[in-house]
Amino acid sequence: MGLFGFNAEKKLAQARKHAEQGKHYEALRAFEEVVERATQAELRDAALTGARETRAAMIEARIAEADGFEENGELEAAKDRLRTAIDLAQDDLPKERLEERLRALESPRRPTQPGPAAPPPDLLPDPADDPARAALRAEPTDAAELFGESPEDEFAFLLNTLPPDLAALFQEQEEAFRLGYLALTRGFPRAALRKFDEMDWSTMPQAPIALERARALLLARRTEEALELIDRLGEPGPAGRWLRVEALRDLGRVDDAVQAAVDLVNSQEQNTPESDALLAWTLIEAGRPEEAYDHIEGWLEGRAPDEEILVPAAQALSMMDRAPEAMRLLENLIHQRLETSLATGREPNFPVQAGRRLLALYMAAGRSPNEYRALVMHLLDFDPERGEQYRSLLVRQ
Repeated sequence: MGLFGFNAEKKLAQARKHAEQGKHYEALRAFEEVVERATQAELRDAALTGARETRAAMIEARIAEADGFEENGELEAAKDRLRTAIDLAQDDLPKERLEERLRALESPRRPTQPGPAAPPPDLLPDPADDPARAALRAEPTDAAELFGESPEDEFAFLLNTLPPDLAALFQEQEEAFRLGYLALTRGFPRAALRKFDEMDWSTMPQAPIALERARALLLARRTEEALELIDRLGEPGPAGRWLRVEALRDLGRVDDAVQAAVDLVNSQEQNTPESDALLAWTLIEAGRPEEAYDHIEGWLEGRAPDEEILVPAAQALSMMDRAPEAMRLLENLIHQRLETSLATGREPNFPVQAGRRLLALYMAAGRSPNEYRALVMHLLDFDPERGEQYRSLLVRQ
């Protein structure tokens, strides 16, 4: 052993100091290093006890965080913390209450019949990325937070991002619509609906105006009302057709959703990655991965495909027992993004959705943690929403 070789007693003291300071991750790593490398049984036993006590403290902290997130309606974050707590429990700490609570949070909000080929939930589009399915979160009551410090200026700025004809239509609307639109763009659908409710709905307004209310209803989890409003429009246009697909998906009417997605694609002069990806996800949810892959396979040929296409393609392949092909698709995308970053010197445009699904495929295939450690490190940097899960994986490696 060299001059600065491993000293189990010093490392154990350092671990205890970290634990006292509330630096739980550092403490756990140090305790586990002592368990692995110490030659004296007494020191190993002390480190095992310290590691278990640290994990117990980390579990309680994650439960407290889950309580706060659940209270605010941020269910995905709450579930994330509970999953981390279950991982930390390992085999020597009780986790039955954690698993029971997680099951309660993960229970479906609506009946679904995705069919026998339904994909694992971890590989479906994430609720956080699918606003129509996102959990409701607490909304502020302060007008400045809901509509901005200067609503007129903010509304004018947003109009500059819209096509001229749509901007002109929105400009003609009354203040209630403008404020509702501002609240909606800020992610506050219930506040938006309160403003939209001040409008006169005795006669149906033009489709773009009505669709903003439908969008708010969908985000506020009033899906049936959203679908009814869209259907009353007769000809809702591409935006309305898209919302109709999302509403039907949210209601679990998978066959109707597939037909609505087909209608959306067929109504366009030419196929687009966005609408084709939507149809693919809808087919996947209906348990028809072969059709989903067949529909988007053409986008995989020739040029580098978009992440929007690659992720459902990989999902479909994994459901067709072609996981190695799915992994290669996602690996190639990630490598391409990282190489572009190295070549240009710019911050990586890391494909988070592809990374999440690639990690899930690696774990399902039983890959060694060392094989996907680099991927977890990248996700820790670029996907803070699931940071607790990634840190937990690193601790266990």
